[in-house]
Amino acid sequence: ERSYDLGVRSFQLSLPNWGECTMNEIQRFFTETCGRFKDCSFLHYNCPRSKRMITPDEYGLLAEEFQNLVATKNGAGSSVQMIALVRKAPQVRHFLTEFNFASGCLLGLDVGFLISIASIRWKTAQLFYQSCLDRKELVSYKHLRAHETVLDLVCRLLLEKKKRKER
Repeated sequence: ERSYDLGVRSFQLSLPNWGECTMNEIQRFFTETCGRFKDCSFLHYNCPRSKRMITPDEYGLLAEEFQNLVATKNGAGSSVQMIALVRKAPQVRHFLTEFNFASGCLLGLDVGFLISIASIRWKTAQLFYQSCLDRKELVSYKHLRAHETVLDLVCRLLLEKKKRKER
């Protein structure tokens, strides 16, 4: 309410993380946020910390009821789930991490890029993004191996990041 009173009209929200929410609790959460502030836009961050990921079917129902739910951020899930997400809630813009963004672009789906490799290599992230938009499977860059596809690059960079953290 304070941010609203100050003129803010775009919000990112996520489910509470104190325990796994039931569908009734999720419905109430969105009613108290999206339903209460109808002149605002909401992006829902579907994060595992909330102990409850919203499914593609549930997003479809929520998007129908709350037209001001305009976007989602999804960092987890398979390509099958990502395709279902875009098909069940097409009126919502879905931002996906590298692997699913690449898959979505190659399938011709309209998805947004949730960058996680940018903290490692900004130029590589930019190249990755443009390659996906251009629907190119192979990328050419001095840091990449000649045979790597966009998906290979993502896996390699994420493994490098994990190794650095473990050191």
